[in-house]
This record gives sequence, C-alpha cells and structure tokens, in this order.
Amino acid sequence: MSRYLHVFRHRHTVLPVIHVDSPQQALRNTHIAREAGADGVFLINHGLPPDTLLEIHSVVANAHADWWIGVNCLGLTSEEVFATVTRNVSGVWADDAGISESQYAQPYAERVQALRDSRVPDCLYFGGVAFKHQRQVEDLEAASQNASRYMDVVTTSGPATGQAADIEKIARMRAGRPLAIASGITPENVAGYLPHADSFLVATGISRSFTELEPSRVRELVQCVRAYEAPWKPSWGSRHDANPPVSLLGIEHGAEFEIDLAPFPEENPMFAYVDDVGSKLQILGGFVTEGRLKISNRPSFAWLSGDRDCVLLEATPKAKRLGRAAFRSLGVGEFCVEIYHVAPDRTVRLLHQDDFCFK
Repeated sequence: MSRYLHVFRHRHTVLPVIHVDSPQQALRNTHIAREAGADGVFLINHGLPPDTLLEIHSVVANAHADWWIGVNCLGLTSEEVFATVTRNVSGVWADDAGISESQYAQPYAERVQALRDSRVPDCLYFGGVAFKHQRQVEDLEAASQNASRYMDVVTTSGPATGQAADIEKIARMRAGRPLAIASGITPENVAGYLPHADSFLVATGISRSFTELEPSRVRELVQCVRAYEAPWKPSWGSRHDANPPVSLLGIEHGAEFEIDLAPFPEENPMFAYVDDVGSKLQILGGFVTEGRLKISNRPSFAWLSGDRDCVLLEATPKAKRLGRAAFRSLGVGEFCVEIYHVAPDRTVRLLHQDDFCFK
C-alpha cells in the first residue's frame, strides 16, 4: 500500500535531484531546494561509491532532520540498497525495480518489499519501471499495475537523461498509485504532466551545471506546480470527522481506501465495510477478512437503508506496527459505501461515507 500520501502534504511533489560530489556541495544544494519550496531532495552518486553517498546523506539528513532526504545509490540493486540503508533515509529510488509485465507473480519485487518492510518500513520506495536505458516495455499498463503492488511510487522516465517522457506513456502508466517522472521535466513543460503524474524528480531542467542547482529555476518549477494544484483539496475520509482516519487513495481502478491505525488502541483493530452493490473488496495490504457483521439501527444514507451486512476486516500485527492498512472496493455502477470501526465489545462508530459511479 502507498505511504506517499501520508508523507507529503501537497498534491504534487517536486524533488530536486542533487548529483553529489562532497558534503558541502550536497548541503549547499539541499538548502537551495528547501528555500525554493521543494518537498524534499534525492541525493545521487555518479562519481562516488554508494557507501560514500550514504555517509554524505547522513550529514545532510542530520542538518535537515525535519525534512525529506532520499537516495539513489547507483551501482546497487534495489535489494542491495535496502540491505544497506538505515532508518534515517527517507526514500530510496532505484532505476530498475525488476518488474515483469508478462506475469502476475513478481518474486524479485516480493523479496525487495519484504526486505524494506523488515529493515526500513517507513522508507518510501520509488521503483523504476520502463526506465531509460532499460529494455523496452510493451505493455506499460500491466507493468505499472504489477509494480504498484510493491512500491510507493512507480517511477519512470523519458528515453534519456534530460529528455522528456512521452505524455501518452505517462497517461498509460497511471495505475491508481502515485507516479513519478525522473527525466526531462522543466518549468516550461511540467504543466502537461500535472494531470497524469504526482512526483517530479528533476536535475537537468533546474540546474546551472551538473552538480549545481539554479535557485531561480527551482523556484520557478515549484511555483508552476503549486499554481496548478491551488484549487485541490486532499480527498481525506469522513464527512463527519475533523481528523478522519480513512483516506481515499485513488479511484482509477476502484475506490481504494487506507485506514490510519494509530487512533485505535486495540492490538488488532477491526473495521466493517459495506456498500449497496454486494460489499465485495480486495485486500491491498494489512488486513485479513473475518467473516461478516450485521449492523442494525442505522439511518439511511443514499442507497443504503436498514441493516448493514458488512465485511469484517481485522488489521494484522504488522499493519498495526506500520500504522496503516488498505483495501479496494470492487463495486461498479452507482453505489455508496460506509466504513465503521468495530470495538472489542462490537459497538460501532461510523468513520466514512461516500458515493461513487464507476462504469
């Protein structure tokens, strides 16, 4: 399940990429990005070994302990990176996530996911799919769908460094999870990608040289992105709760919900889901189904009335440690949903109501 929406407060994220050559240079450019209003930075090694990059990352992360600092360790596979990084690394970007579009099972991605979850569970994973200098991917939709089960942000690029991605490619890769573009973005062309992508990993288009960001270009890019999203408001949960624990992650492939487990004191919090078209769902992570629960004496909502025949969901111990769990509604047509918290004594509290139309 994606943690991206819990980490960043903006609809789109601008993450300048710093080609690191020294601690001082990394600190200087991180300051430029932060002053310009960027959401974080990625540090990447070109002429340095990966262990030196991680040492410099620690210096930068200590200087900006309240900000997002990720790494791209060139020369290491995704599996090797997650076996190496420590918990002060906010995110890992890997150019090749090892995703196959031709089969559902993804054994390499499963190993990477298990390693990330066991060692650095709060670290966001930006995994490369259909990335520059890799094999050509024919079925972009299938590749992106497969990838979205194993990473927080599916990450792709244009054909080469500094070259813009085809907008049709980006639109095809939209798979109901955050999507990042890691080449060719500039203040002049970013507007065309804003309806389709969520995150922009940018170096060439905002730099004065290979190792130095241009402050005015970084500010201009951030301003272009923020101007687009000004009218946007996050689609967070309940219409009845000032701090709702239910978030709507996306609707591209059905209504996908994530529940913040922190407000619930139980070891394995339980929830009930119901809609008026059969109450079928797919677990995305962190839940097991525990049969059904009938909830009586509820007021009508849209097309729901009378007793609610709910699917009962129990959060796993691992999900409780991570603080979140997610599922996808399989409802189609016009329908409405309700999500309840179920206390140990089986009393219930309404967390979320919404209505949808999927054809």
